[in-house]
Amino acid sequence: MKKTFVLPIISVMILMVTLMAASVYADLATNSPTVCSGSASPWTTCGNAFGNNINQSTAAVTGTVNRTSQWRNYGFTIPGSASVNSVKVRADFWASRTSGSVNIKVSTDGGNTWGPNHVVGGNTAEQTFTIDVTSDFTWTPSKLNNSNLRINATCFKVGGGTNPTCRLDWVPVNVTYTAFDFSVSANPSSSSVAQARNATSVVSVNLVSGSPQSVTLSQSGCPTGATCNFVPSSGTPSYNSTLTVATSASTPEGTYNINVTGTGDGKTRSAVYTVNVTDSQPVASASANPTSGIRPLTVNFTGGVTGGDAPLTYFWNFKDGTNSTQQNPQHVYNTAGAYNATFTATDFDGDQSMSSVLVTVNEACVRNYPTVSITPSIQSGTNGSTLDYNTSVTNNDNGACGGSTFNMSQSIPPGDWNAVFSNSSFVIMPSVTQTVMFSLTSAANATGSNVFYNMALNTASGYEGSGWAEYNVTG
Repeated sequence: MKKTFVLPIISVMILMVTLMAASVYADLATNSPTVCSGSASPWTTCGNAFGNNINQSTAAVTGTVNRTSQWRNYGFTIPGSASVNSVKVRADFWASRTSGSVNIKVSTDGGNTWGPNHVVGGNTAEQTFTIDVTSDFTWTPSKLNNSNLRINATCFKVGGGTNPTCRLDWVPVNVTYTAFDFSVSANPSSSSVAQARNATSVVSVNLVSGSPQSVTLSQSGCPTGATCNFVPSSGTPSYNSTLTVATSASTPEGTYNINVTGTGDGKTRSAVYTVNVTDSQPVASASANPTSGIRPLTVNFTGGVTGGDAPLTYFWNFKDGTNSTQQNPQHVYNTAGAYNATFTATDFDGDQSMSSVLVTVNEACVRNYPTVSITPSIQSGTNGSTLDYNTSVTNNDNGACGGSTFNMSQSIPPGDWNAVFSNSSFVIMPSVTQTVMFSLTSAANATGSNVFYNMALNTASGYEGSGWAEYNVTG
């Protein structure tokens, strides 16, 4: 319906499944470094910390001089598809004085950036410190390779007294990780289907452990004369795929075990979907005309049936408390709402098929007066100047109505006054507000007095909305 605005600054108007379960095992790797290097003030013989033996790397420090070295090339070969569960640095450390401590930190980008500090020490006898750096980074296998992993150890003195000498016997890294694995299941695990009909099962490929890798689905044991397809046929766990077994009229009756196999990252997991092919079954189809409209709504229902053993009986449930045993009945809905009417066809031996059709019954459209607002409502300007006003229009029709076109017009002082809308005609949906700019230029000979003007909003159906604003000529 078209709405017209007459306004000067108007407001907006306007099968059996046998699941081969995958067990989750965490693998453990403890590796030692094979390369080390120092800073300007490195540890002495840093290579002595490569292994757990009688040799140690040492670092004599003072209150002003620390010793720093880095250990690398740990030689981890963790599969890229694995997920890293924990990373811990072992430091077999002690000092000649309790004032000797060591700060351990880790880099996963070849020493460009470093994780947080981990300080241990204060002991004069060799002690094994396990430093958990799992939460320092989001760990991936690539961060543990020789190019990226670095262990930085800085010996420093705490407090006064005699200067200590730090000793580092071994600095290995312990990593636990879980290799990629997945499971395959089918739901339902079995189906019964008539000849020339389809059976479907949702095949779930779920991530069990590790980093997700692509898994491709395949099958074997598809019935003669049928096709078996997956949609999608591959993906990254966890994901679902629909297995459709489309039988034909030539597919023999019987029970078929379809092996569903998922293959990914060198692993194979499987399930079994059992399909029982039977003789012809009735297949119902429901339709309605119209499927939507304003109450009271008269609907003609059509019940179609293919297959089945004659004679057949029919039952319509209109979902408003009424029903019919006709195949193609007519029904009137008096109350607004969504009705998923069902049609059931039953053949001679009791086989049934049901179909549904959705009928939407709406309330009638109710038109209301639009709301108009103008801001600012009062402005001042010299004669001949232009002032801008924001005009907002709200469509107050109910939700059953469609969008309405609003045409804006205005009334201004007589003479050489000039008014322009940024948009004088637009469509607004119910409960929506639109704002346009109204520019008013006063006459060059306008005298210095308050000048008022009113803007009116009209619709083709007679609904009106209006707003007003003031232009005060000051010069």
